[in-house]
Amino acid sequence: MANYTYSAYGLNFASEFPLPELMPHENGKADIRIIFGKVPEKLESPAAHGVCWQSESGKLLMSIDEVARYLVLEDKEVIIERNNESTEEDIRAFLLGSVLAAVLYSKQIPVIHASVINTPKGAVLFMGRSGAGKSTLLAAFLQRGYGMLADDKAGIMLDEKRVAKVLPAFPIARIMERTIKALDFPTDGSWISRGMGKYVVPIKKFVQTPTKIHAAYSINSHNKDEMSLEPVEAFDKFQILNRNTYRRRFMNQSHQKKSHLRVISKVAEQVKVVKVLRTNNPELINELADKIEEDFTN
Repeated sequence: MANYTYSAYGLNFASEFPLPELMPHENGKADIRIIFGKVPEKLESPAAHGVCWQSESGKLLMSIDEVARYLVLEDKEVIIERNNESTEEDIRAFLLGSVLAAVLYSKQIPVIHASVINTPKGAVLFMGRSGAGKSTLLAAFLQRGYGMLADDKAGIMLDEKRVAKVLPAFPIARIMERTIKALDFPTDGSWISRGMGKYVVPIKKFVQTPTKIHAAYSINSHNKDEMSLEPVEAFDKFQILNRNTYRRRFMNQSHQKKSHLRVISKVAEQVKVVKVLRTNNPELINELADKIEEDFTN
């Protein structure tokens, strides 16, 4: 029986076990149930697959060695069969990562691989692959007093006027230790994720309303101290946004793909997109944040 209720990305979740990273929510019917149960080792007729996952119509199966198997069933339920040696923290780490992305796709919510801050002009996305520096920039701007909408996965919606907005995720950021040290970032109430080696930091200034997107920065790193910002024009904007889609192959049904393309096209039409070349030197992160802040403020 699901005893714990939460909200994230505009959805209500009912879970059999605590999910302390999410915002508690007591009102409204659950959109997704999260339960323990039996999960098959493989699907009968997978249409797509990867290293640790496979999907078919209405289902996605993810298998994480020594942790759990997760089955996203239609757009209603996540069933988890845990390994006897795994902890609930281990289970949550994958549940709130790739599995949650599959849930969002089942609800036709496109997901960009990005961390997101709230500014007076609207939401600003820091997009990029794992290790590009999304959470590092997020931490730098949180230090400057900006609010957070999402860390790592940005769920996107179109409102009734077809304006692209970011959905609030949940008030947790995962930040590398070297970033914590370089920024002297406060770690009150945080813990270190065993699987990821990052600080899991509760964020007090969390924005809980969908926010219009103002700008999106595509973060690319290198080993030099040079930094540059280059505005992106026209069709290239769509290409960059689409390239930064989170776990794109999880979209296994045509209506999910159509929804994704429709929303990403609107984002490309409405939003400023900028390529960023950044240094890996954490001591220069504030200099990079200065450049980006000046860019989205003007």
